[in-house]
Amino acid sequence: MNRPSDPYLVEATRLGGLYVAGRLEEAVALTERLAVEFPERAVSSAYARACVLAMLGRPAEALDGLKGAVAGGGWLTPRQLDDPDLDPLAELDGYADLVATMRARSDSALEAARATTARQAVVRPDATPTAVVVALHMAGVEGAETEAIWAPVAGSGLAVVVPESTLRNGDGRPCWDDPGVALRDVTAAVTLARGLGAGAPVVLAGGSQGAGVATRLALSGAAGEVAGFLAVVGAPGPDEYDVPRDRVVRGVLLAGGDDPLSAARQRAVHAELADAGHDVELVEVPGLAHVYPDDWGRVGSDLVERLIAH
Repeated sequence: MNRPSDPYLVEATRLGGLYVAGRLEEAVALTERLAVEFPERAVSSAYARACVLAMLGRPAEALDGLKGAVAGGGWLTPRQLDDPDLDPLAELDGYADLVATMRARSDSALEAARATTARQAVVRPDATPTAVVVALHMAGVEGAETEAIWAPVAGSGLAVVVPESTLRNGDGRPCWDDPGVALRDVTAAVTLARGLGAGAPVVLAGGSQGAGVATRLALSGAAGEVAGFLAVVGAPGPDEYDVPRDRVVRGVLLAGGDDPLSAARQRAVHAELADAGHDVELVEVPGLAHVYPDDWGRVGSDLVERLIAH
């Protein structure tokens, strides 16, 4: 299975653990190593480093790192710029101009996304599928890699549609940061999925940021009615979704035991939905970082079958 992002994601999970534990000096050192070992994600590393340095009371160093990212052609997304961890930089000379440059680049990326049609990869089983999964990639993970992760699931009789977001982040990698673009791209994938299964149920699934989008759209129904959602190591933020009261939504949240930041948010989403009467399940995998389980072909198939069983 082709999963080139996993080494980065495992290290990023470790970074999240250091952040949660307050081991910020170690976190700074790790961000510096990530920038060297994963140059294709240099902006993401610069963002994480800036947040930790600001929390350590070293905003000038944080600003210098962000200047380097901008000098290299990168930018922070609006979501990243609005991170309260960066608030200590606001009073520094030059920060406002740097933010203006980054927002302009982000606006250009959004304009390009709106003018582009999302690529949709389809993995079909040998026979008519029992269900069709619309699988949303993680932030920064290419559609082709996500297709490879989900391809074994098709072997169990499920079809899979993998849309790649048209929006790019400051590293030039796909992300779901804009709700309007995400809705357009996912709705197109759901429409395609409905044409594959001869009436088979459609499940919205995703990993990390894609999990958050899948959950939010399944709850809102904005991309069309679906049989449920499957959220892998991710969940929407507390201000990103409304809990429906007029229908019951089915869903599974799969959390990693070694993924403290995402797992905590998944537990909170699960508790809120369960309290509201929705049919949701939380599955925690011991030792799992912010990645798909190694045996995802079996695990993913089983979870989808559980979602469509009723």
